[in-house]
Amino acid sequence: MNTGYWIRQLRHRAFPALERAGVHVTPVGYSQPIPNTADLTDAIWQRRSELVGVDLRESDQLALVSELGEAFGAECAELPRAPQPDGQSFFFGNG
Repeated sequence: MNTGYWIRQLRHRAFPALERAGVHVTPVGYSQPIPNTADLTDAIWQRRSELVGVDLRESDQLALVSELGEAFGAECAELPRAPQPDGQSFFFGNG
Protein backbone atom coordinates (compact mmCIF):
# COMPACT_ATOMS: atom_id res chain seq x y z
CA MET A 1 0.00 0.00 0.00
CA ASN A 2 1.43 3.35 -1.04
CA THR A 3 0.58 5.56 1.94
CA GLY A 4 2.29 8.61 0.43
CA TYR A 5 0.03 8.43 -2.61
CA TRP A 6 -3.12 8.39 -0.49
CA ILE A 7 -1.91 11.25 1.69
CA ARG A 8 -1.23 13.36 -1.43
CA GLN A 9 -4.67 12.52 -2.81
CA LEU A 10 -6.33 13.44 0.48
CA ARG A 11 -4.48 16.76 0.61
CA HIS A 12 -5.30 17.49 -3.02
CA ARG A 13 -9.01 16.85 -2.56
CA ALA A 14 -9.60 17.82 1.06
CA PHE A 15 -7.81 21.17 1.07
CA PRO A 16 -10.08 22.90 -1.49
CA ALA A 17 -13.22 21.50 0.16
CA LEU A 18 -12.11 22.61 3.61
CA GLU A 19 -11.09 26.02 2.30
CA ARG A 20 -14.55 26.49 0.77
CA ALA A 21 -15.97 25.68 4.22
CA GLY A 22 -13.80 28.40 5.77
CA VAL A 23 -11.30 26.00 7.35
CA HIS A 24 -7.59 26.39 6.72
CA VAL A 25 -5.43 23.35 7.39
CA THR A 26 -1.73 23.88 7.92
CA PRO A 27 1.01 21.29 8.16
CA VAL A 28 2.65 20.59 11.49
CA GLY A 29 6.36 21.25 11.47
CA TYR A 30 9.18 23.21 13.02
CA SER A 31 9.08 25.77 10.20
CA GLN A 32 5.39 26.55 10.66
CA PRO A 33 4.35 29.58 12.75
CA ILE A 34 1.33 27.71 14.13
CA PRO A 35 2.21 25.26 16.92
CA ASN A 36 0.94 21.71 17.08
CA THR A 37 -1.78 22.25 19.67
CA ALA A 38 -1.62 18.56 20.62
CA ASP A 39 1.79 19.35 22.15
CA LEU A 40 0.41 22.17 24.31
CA THR A 41 -0.67 21.37 27.84
CA ASP A 42 -3.75 22.89 29.47
CA ALA A 43 -1.41 24.87 31.75
CA ILE A 44 -0.50 27.20 28.88
CA TRP A 45 -4.04 28.61 28.89
CA GLN A 46 -4.13 29.07 32.67
CA ARG A 47 -1.58 31.86 33.01
CA ARG A 48 -1.45 35.31 31.52
CA SER A 49 1.57 35.99 29.33
CA GLU A 50 3.84 38.89 30.16
CA LEU A 51 4.61 39.23 26.42
CA VAL A 52 8.30 39.69 27.11
CA GLY A 53 9.92 41.54 24.22
CA VAL A 54 6.61 42.70 22.73
CA ASP A 55 5.93 46.42 22.81
CA LEU A 56 2.20 46.89 22.33
CA ARG A 57 2.58 50.67 22.25
CA GLU A 58 -0.68 51.05 24.14
CA SER A 59 -0.67 54.86 24.07
CA ASP A 60 -0.24 54.81 20.27
CA GLN A 61 -3.08 52.30 19.91
CA LEU A 62 -5.40 54.41 22.07
CA ALA A 63 -4.52 57.49 20.02
CA LEU A 64 -5.27 55.57 16.81
CA VAL A 65 -8.64 54.39 18.13
CA SER A 66 -9.51 57.98 19.00
CA GLU A 67 -8.41 59.19 15.57
CA LEU A 68 -10.39 56.46 13.78
CA GLY A 69 -13.41 57.19 15.95
CA GLU A 70 -13.36 60.81 14.91
CA ALA A 71 -12.88 59.94 11.24
CA PHE A 72 -15.32 57.04 10.95
CA GLY A 73 -17.55 57.14 14.03
CA ALA A 74 -20.57 58.55 12.19
CA GLU A 75 -20.21 55.95 9.44
CA CYS A 76 -19.98 53.12 11.96
CA ALA A 77 -23.00 54.45 13.85
CA GLU A 78 -25.08 53.84 10.71
CA LEU A 79 -24.29 50.11 10.65
CA PRO A 80 -27.26 47.95 11.66
CA ARG A 81 -27.41 46.71 15.26
CA ALA A 82 -30.01 43.97 14.65
CA PRO A 83 -30.57 41.25 12.05
CA GLN A 84 -31.72 42.52 8.68
CA PRO A 85 -34.76 41.18 6.76
CA ASP A 86 -32.55 39.37 4.24
CA GLY A 87 -31.01 37.31 7.06
CA GLN A 88 -27.60 37.55 5.37
CA SER A 89 -26.27 41.05 6.06
CA PHE A 90 -23.73 41.98 8.70
CA PHE A 91 -24.98 43.52 11.93
CA PHE A 92 -23.46 44.33 15.29
CA GLY A 93 -24.71 42.32 18.22
CA ASN A 94 -24.67 39.05 16.30
CA GLY A 95 -23.16 37.21 19.24
